Amino acid sequence: MAETTDNDLSLLSGSAQITAEGIKKHFQNIEPYQPLIELAWNGYDANANAVKIVVKTNEIDGLENITVLDDGLGINTQNLINSFGKFNESEKRHDETKHGSHGKGRLAFHKLCDNACWFTKNSDEQAKITIKSDSIKDYEGISIADAEQHQLLRNQETGTCVELSNFSNNLLSEEKTLFNILSDEFGWFLALNPETTLKINNRAIAIPEHEIHEQDFHIDGYEFKAKIIRWIKKPNSEKSYNYLITSRCRIVKKELSKFNKKMGFHTSAFVYSDWIDQYDPEALEIAPDTEKNQKIYTKIMKAIQDFQRDIYTNYLRAFVDQEIAKYDEQGFFPSYSGLACYEEVLIYADLQRPLPIF
Repeated sequence: MAETTDNDLSLLSGSAQITAEGIKKHFQNIEPYQPLIELAWNGYDANANAVKIVVKTNEIDGLENITVLDDGLGINTQNLINSFGKFNESEKRHDETKHGSHGKGRLAFHKLCDNACWFTKNSDEQAKITIKSDSIKDYEGISIADAEQHQLLRNQETGTCVELSNFSNNLLSEEKTLFNILSDEFGWFLALNPETTLKINNRAIAIPEHEIHEQDFHIDGYEFKAKIIRWIKKPNSEKSYNYLITSRCRIVKKELSKFNKKMGFHTSAFVYSDWIDQYDPEALEIAPDTEKNQKIYTKIMKAIQDFQRDIYTNYLRAFVDQEIAKYDEQGFFPSYSGLACYEEVLIYADLQRPLPIF
């Protein structure tokens, strides 16, 4: 990328189409760590493979500086009106993969600090965009030269580095707590996309304990691959959804699983296929005006539900085995009646009824 000269610098400033009071009203109930989550999601929305959060504190554990760096495509500086000039709407709204579907997450920073600065680099240009919390609807941007780029971005081909400063909230007292929050929030995404990483202070965010189940099936001449992640502990931010996803990990459609409210059973199910790769994101639906495609979609959902039912049945059997062993160790079962009790609870498991209380 050629270095930009001073004569090439141009203003890229403007205002969001909402009042400052209206913006801040949207964020009344969010936690102080939410801005970091939003900024990390923005990186992945820009096709980043790696997002790094660096939190720097002073001698008395006060926040000095936070940066959120990604290796994504960078911000389109020729169309900042879509990135910074709109609120509660965004060019990402037609894509289920994109987290920032309402175009407002970038402004959550004011719950944590007074100043936010976006350094960005795309294939054509470099820029710096600044927003202050006391005039949050206004953004000020300029094109910048290589020498003015944030040092964390200088060696990257593309990406964005957001720098937060002048903090009004101390975020969290322990890095471990923030680490766990990020693990709950992004665990499903990291499990689905093993090539992606998320780090805080050079420590990789862990994927919560889970099992992965895979199965292939055929519907009307198309091959489908299903991957179901069963979480040992329910992720805080993720309900049990079934996803249709392209080979490039773009989520085409999602719906709540029929097993969403099964106690102790939490899954994220993903289905891949050439049929799904044919999806046109501009159509805003899977099967526009095609009865055949709608029938295929119905069959896909039934196949994934049958697969989940098998996993759920095995989960119940394992749960019963564990409970029987625990009760036996604690002396709840007389030796002569243990077998009969075991057979009874298996009947409950097969019928998927609530387990009896002994």
